[in-house]
Amino acid sequence: MPRSSSVKRKPLSPFTPVRKTRRGNYDEKRDALLRTAARLFVTEGFHNTSLTRLAESLGVTKPTLYYYLKDKDDILFQCLEIAANRVIGWLDDALRSEASGLESVTAFLQKYIAAVIDDYVRCFILVEEAALAASSLRRIRARKRQINQRLTDLIQRGAD
Repeated sequence: MPRSSSVKRKPLSPFTPVRKTRRGNYDEKRDALLRTAARLFVTEGFHNTSLTRLAESLGVTKPTLYYYLKDKDDILFQCLEIAANRVIGWLDDALRSEASGLESVTAFLQKYIAAVIDDYVRCFILVEEAALAASSLRRIRARKRQINQRLTDLIQRGAD
């Protein structure tokens, strides 16, 4: 019996064997892994998301995950780092802008609000970074301080 066209199909993972090349694109697969992990960390919680669950959701074996990242801590760190880089980039764009302070703050906030649906940014906002190992935690907290300082600078520019 043919499938109904109204049935929602899960998008193909870049890891699925349907792909034309055996190895495929490393960056595409790594991004799929990280994006899926970010989504699971938000919806199921960091501690409730096992590497086995992540591997199953991608249709791969758990050892495959270790080809791309070293452990669960590294996966969370990379997700948070991607989000931090995006937010810092938006703040830097706003700070370099020739627009008025108010226009720059508005432009940043529009990008930030629009990005709240992004898996990485949602992970950055909602997942408790205290789950990270001490060295990763220090690095993410330093990135958050950078964000806070740039945001303070942007708001001060707007006030001036």
